[in-house]
Amino acid sequence: MSFESAALHVTSLMEAGMRVSETNMLELYKYYKQSKDGDIPADKSRPAFYDMKGQRKHNAWASVRGTSKEVARAKYVETVDRISTEAVSST
Repeated sequence: MSFESAALHVTSLMEAGMRVSETNMLELYKYYKQSKDGDIPADKSRPAFYDMKGQRKHNAWASVRGTSKEVARAKYVETVDRISTEAVSST
């Protein structure tokens, strides 16, 4: 599966009502952002303390700093495959 088809697959699964855990969502987010934008900008400030979701997203993306876009794309596809398999197994 290519990165682009994996991104479309996730969108279609979510539109179909599949629930994705916050942990899996953050994993998808960090690899997607890293593959599209590269490293989180050093001057990007961390969200305010009351923006818990924003902080988790910021921390997730920052956790893959230094990962190449190619590796991030591969990890994204692996994560989509794992989530899809888990969804099929639970039905």
